[in-house]
Amino acid sequence: MSEKRRIFNRNFGTASYRKLFIISCEGSVTEPQYFSSLNQHVHIEPLYAKGNSAPSHVLKRMKDAIDKISIRDGSEAWLVIDKDRWPDDQIKHLFEWTSSKEKVFKGLAVSNPKFELWVLLHFEDVIKPNNCSNRLGKYMPGYNKSLDNKKIGLPMIKCAIERAEKLDSPQCRDWPKKTGTTVYRLVKNILNSCP
Repeated sequence: MSEKRRIFNRNFGTASYRKLFIISCEGSVTEPQYFSSLNQHVHIEPLYAKGNSAPSHVLKRMKDAIDKISIRDGSEAWLVIDKDRWPDDQIKHLFEWTSSKEKVFKGLAVSNPKFELWVLLHFEDVIKPNNCSNRLGKYMPGYNKSLDNKKIGLPMIKCAIERAEKLDSPQCRDWPKKTGTTVYRLVKNILNSCP
């Protein structure tokens, strides 16, 4: 019985490097789902824990990740939180910490009052932030923190960036003190890193 010899063809070339974004999120559902949907051409590592949403926990997750993950030059790390109930001194601590980390950190992305404002900007201009979660139900029936990412495409993401930039005018240096979000800065960096 003769055996057929198998031929393996191997393609040689350069391995493509997908830029790493480490994102420590306050929320454990909406934010990780949203950022994971952008994971096509870049590598996004969302960090979250159910029930540990205080700014100090968001920061601790990031510090722990930095100790464990091999971070290459060009990688970015972001803290993503809501303003809603957190006092300014806690947010200021995060801002100062990210500002002192020059090698990897790009910033702090804050939504005032909450992340749902950023998601809602994909669908409409937001002037008053009240009932963002309820208003999302108009575009995502049954919305309850879980996102239907099929309803959010690239053109909508670009619209959300434009709308968020309008809310952030003049551009804040740290975080929005009124209705607004700086999540658009992170998302722009992700989109600009896609080949």
